Amino acid sequence: MNHLIISELYDPIRHNPIYFIAYNMRGLVYLKKGEYDLALADFNKSIQLKPDYVEAYNNRGTVYFYKREYNLAIVDYDEVIRINPQDKIGFYNRGNAYFEIGYIDLAISDYNEAIKLHSEYADAYFNRGAAYFHKGEYHLAIADYSQAITIDLTIIETYNGRGISLIKKGCFDLAIAEYNKAIRIDPEYAEGYYNRGTAYLKKGDYDLAIMDYNQAIKFDHTDVEAYNNRGIAYAEIGDFDLAISDYNEAIRLNPKYVDAYYNRGMDYMEIEEYDLAIADFDESIRLDPEFAEAYYNRGNAYWQKREYDLANADYYTAIRLNPEYNKEYYYKDIPCHRRGS
Repeated sequence: MNHLIISELYDPIRHNPIYFIAYNMRGLVYLKKGEYDLALADFNKSIQLKPDYVEAYNNRGTVYFYKREYNLAIVDYDEVIRINPQDKIGFYNRGNAYFEIGYIDLAISDYNEAIKLHSEYADAYFNRGAAYFHKGEYHLAIADYSQAITIDLTIIETYNGRGISLIKKGCFDLAIAEYNKAIRIDPEYAEGYYNRGTAYLKKGDYDLAIMDYNQAIKFDHTDVEAYNNRGIAYAEIGDFDLAISDYNEAIRLNPKYVDAYYNRGMDYMEIEEYDLAIADFDESIRLDPEFAEAYYNRGNAYWQKREYDLANADYYTAIRLNPEYNKEYYYKDIPCHRRGS
């Protein structure tokens, strides 16, 4: 179908080379097909023929955004806003680009403008909520997600975003209620199951957490964090073999996944496989040389093996990276917390 559309768009361009709208439309087709260089060529031509054509700047900015050339995208969105200061999409898109390069306050400022121009702009509320979440301002994030839901009850990601913010505030039951709503809208929503599982995990409802991680993995079998967190839940109920099996799968899917090595090392500690634990803490440290907990627990493994010089070296490194471990060192209190989302 796209090939037919592109073919039809050649006719007006061939018969009227200054037909800037046709270049823009053909560029949109290329954009939807993911043929970004061809899309860029058409948007460039459209802008060349009509230098104040807002739609072409917006679309070219979107191509740059998808190509992760965010600064070039911002330049195009700047031009959109210069030509038409009332263009809500220009502000919204520029906000998205600022967000991607870490300029969160500038992103929020642009979402504010987009919302000022269109008070029912659900996507702008949602993305501003994500920006507030990124800043740790969870109450503001929840307010924006709530407003987005008020405007459009069917945007599943808003329930998910509000749920994550509630988890951050420690409101696990309220978070679970949000994920229930998301899953009702889409019973195959893997992220909803994953996040509801995480709320159950943090509540200590490990069996319910495992059930939700099972569903998350069923609908997205490549979700390394679901395997990792299910492993944590299994470990919490004392099923270390299943926990280790899940960490193995997480590592198979992502050989650089630090948390899975660390958590597997913790479970090897539990079953007194100290050499295997040390090997996993070694890999954790190789991947994250500032990982204080890995040094500390590798020290504990060496301590159990009576290799006290190696244990002390790791304890000192852990203390240097995180002075809180100083008191742990003196009391020899072995922590058993694992790392998950």
